[in-house]
Formats: sequence, C-alpha cells, structure tokens
Amino acid sequence: CDKPRGDAMIERLLRDATRQQRRSTAIAVGLTMIAALAGVALLALSGWFLTGAAIAGAGGMASVRAFNYLLPSAGIRGLAIARTLSRYGERLFSHRAALFALADLRPTLFARLAGTDPSRALAQSSGDMAARLGSDVDALEDSVVRKVTVPGALAGAVAGLIAASLAGWPAALTLLAGLATMRLSSRMLTPRLLAHPRQEHAAALNRLKADYASYAACSGEIAVYGLGTQVIVALEPHTRALDTARDALARGEVMLQGAQLVLAALTVAGVLALADGGAALVALAALAAAATTENWSTLARTDMERLRVHDAITRLESIAMLPA
Repeated sequence: CDKPRGDAMIERLLRDATRQQRRSTAIAVGLTMIAALAGVALLALSGWFLTGAAIAGAGGMASVRAFNYLLPSAGIRGLAIARTLSRYGERLFSHRAALFALADLRPTLFARLAGTDPSRALAQSSGDMAARLGSDVDALEDSVVRKVTVPGALAGAVAGLIAASLAGWPAALTLLAGLATMRLSSRMLTPRLLAHPRQEHAAALNRLKADYASYAACSGEIAVYGLGTQVIVALEPHTRALDTARDALARGEVMLQGAQLVLAALTVAGVLALADGGAALVALAALAAAATTENWSTLARTDMERLRVHDAITRLESIAMLPA
C-alpha cells in the first residue's frame, strides 16, 4: 500500500503529542473565551457608563442623584480583573501545552532519524538535521499555541454583535460585514505578500544554522589555525540573505496589519454612524465594535504564522517518512 504523505505523518505525530495536553489546551481555550468576552464587555460598559454619567451630570442635581454609578463602576473593575487574569492564564496554559507537546515530538523525530540505516543517516548533513529538529520543530509550536485564538475571536465577535444590536440591527450588520471583510482580506493577502519571503527566510535561516553547526564541529581546528575570519566570511552570504528575507517579511506584515487597522477603523466608523437608541447606546456599540475588531485581528497573525508552520512541516517530511 502507499505510504502516508510526510506532512500527514507530521500532523499525526503532532496530534499524538498534543493529545496528552488536552487538559491544558481546554483550559486555555476556556480562558481565552473569557478574556475576549470580558474585553468586549469592558469597553462596551465603559462607553455606556461614561456617556450616561455625562448626560446625568448635564441634567442637573436630581439626575446626578438618581444615576447609579456604583454597579457600573464595580462591573468595570471586575471585568478588568477578569480580563487580565484570564489572559495571563491563557498564555500560561497554551504555552505549557505547546512546550510539552514539542518535548514529546522532538525525541520522536530524532528516534526515527537515529534508528534508520546508517548509510542513509550519515548521508544527511548533521547541521541540516540539527536545524530541522531545532527551528522547524519550534515553528510547530505556533500551531499549538494559536489553536485557542479562533474560539476567542468567535466569542468576542458574538459578544460584539450582541452589544451592537442593542443600538439597532444596522449597526450589528455593519459590524458583521466589517469582520467578514477583515477575514477575507487577510486570507487573500497573506499568501501573496508573505509566502515567498517566508520560504526565503526559512531557507536562509536553515542554511545558516546548518553551516554554523558544521563549523562548530571543527571549532578546535578553527581556533588553532586562526580561521575565524574565513568562517565569518563564509557565513556572510547566508546572513545577508536572512536579513533581506526579514526585511521583506516585515514589509509584508506591516502592510497586512495596516490593512486590518484601516478596515477596523472603517467598521467602527460605520457602527458609530448607524447606531441608534441614544448617546449611551451609541457609545456602547462603538466601543464594543472597537474591542471586537481588535480581538478579531488576531486571526490575521494566525494566517501569517500558518505559512511558517506549513513550510516547517514540508521540511520535516524526510524525517517523518523514516520508519518508527
């Protein structure tokens, strides 16, 4: 029968490694949803409270005495604390799951490499294999850490849409259209702007690490014969290629994040223009939309990092195809 594809094998090994961290991942997912909900509710309540307090203050002493500021202010403090603690816990448990999963995956891949036929294993560059087991496996960490971003973004979007609907359905539909546009633009622009620079960056980094590891194996001879300068000159083309790729990546990421920021600003402006129901509800809907778009833009970062993960999986194919 046909052997499984290398990328499918890597994904299978990664799933096996992350399966043992299901509890930490589930806790991280729950905490990121709490953080997203608390963030949207915090800004929405703050907008309603400040605007309502201003209106009450302008209405005279009777309105000031009738306005209940204790419960909203307590709610704001509670939401701020909940958001901070849940965000910290989400980082803690998501990275715990990722680090422990990679701690299981890396020895598994090394065992496949060490257990293969010596003639085949020795034909591989030790520096290249070290780079793959190092930086390429590290790149897979993002696929574990960012599993929690999608549930958090969806929870924040639902909360934002509910808050915007309090100011009328036109405001809620505007927010929904803005979120859809942000997501579509990220999925379309990310491969065009970052695919090639990401591949160049990964290739240059692996070449640099591979050559560095090869030279490090001969560090004694290099020191004895004073060849350090020649080694630096030999590594310089790789460092220049790495810097060039980093510049291209930075430009592409700035363009993507700038596009997300512009779309988010237009969405908030549209919600503000179409919201109805009084100044307090308008402020609530606008700030809820701002918090929702900010939280939703984290999916663009996930799209950016997905390319790096895909390239790492492709390069690990040769090791994953080795017999267990």
